[in-house]
Amino acid sequence: MERVYTLGELIRTKELARLQGTFSRLCGTEVVICNPAGKRIDVPTNKTSAGHDPNLVCNGMSVPVLWKAHVLGHVVVLDPERCTHATELAGLLADVLSALCHAQGYIRKRVSELAAVYDLGALFASSKNLDEMLNITAKRICDVMGVKAASIRLLDEATGTLVISGEHNLSERYLRKGPVTLRDNPIDAAAIAGEIVYIEDARTDPRVRFPEHARREGVVSGLCSPMSYRGYTVGVLRIYSGRKQRFSDFDVELSRAVASQAAAAIVHSRLFKEALAAAAQERQLKRGGQIQRRMVLRQAPPHPRITFGQVYEPSLEMVGDFFDYLDLPEGSIGVAIADVVGQCFPGALMNASVRS
Repeated sequence: MERVYTLGELIRTKELARLQGTFSRLCGTEVVICNPAGKRIDVPTNKTSAGHDPNLVCNGMSVPVLWKAHVLGHVVVLDPERCTHATELAGLLADVLSALCHAQGYIRKRVSELAAVYDLGALFASSKNLDEMLNITAKRICDVMGVKAASIRLLDEATGTLVISGEHNLSERYLRKGPVTLRDNPIDAAAIAGEIVYIEDARTDPRVRFPEHARREGVVSGLCSPMSYRGYTVGVLRIYSGRKQRFSDFDVELSRAVASQAAAAIVHSRLFKEALAAAAQERQLKRGGQIQRRMVLRQAPPHPRITFGQVYEPSLEMVGDFFDYLDLPEGSIGVAIADVVGQCFPGALMNASVRS
């Protein structure tokens, strides 16, 4: 859920005091800005020994300060009879405060989104556990966007199936509802093709393959973003809302940014694993090549009538090149030279087999 700020958090106390003074002069009577409990915001609480709070404003004409249907405070005119336009001026100040709160809340939300993207970038750069990283990503985007749940599905190119690799706040039953293949899911197919797909109501949308599961899970609106890095799409980021919601342009761009960052991290993680595997294979090849070269005769055997010369320069660490000298009856000698079909391990194995 989106955080609800207090009036004092969104507008500095100094600014509230200045507005109070200005409107008090316009009204000709004291105007006080209070929190929802009726306490003045511009001065600290100072209770008397009897427990009475002198900052508690109980009397006067009050107009609420609203922000997204939440009452953040009140504008109170203490002696409205002294001002002909007390109601209009109090309403104007309440509207001004509401507008300032809306602007500050909007800025804070954008800053929070940028901070989330930055934090995820740092997480992607430092984390080596891909599954943990994707689960954290799903949770962070839910927290920032104030939505119910999120999931990350990675594409298995061999089968065309999207496999759950990260999620937040989705039941095991919903996650295991059935295979998600591009062939049968136009929403995910469109996202893999690069589109941002909006689902107004997953319970009734004909493109949704399992609407009954969406109803049971409490999933209504959704947003699907392609997880793409340098033109290569690795999966889909899905965001689920528990109510009908029209996502803003900032929501769309945030989901796209997070999806792209996650895709880059996934690609880099895969490349890192491939590099480790290639390095391990390279080490094995070098060891195998060293063993194979030890098997090659360093010099030809002596013969009373023939002198042999030999050069062995393999083009790879392990090869299928083969030569050997064979002692034959009656003082004869045989020379075997071959190029085994295949390179590296297959050729080397054939080489060892022929030699044995």
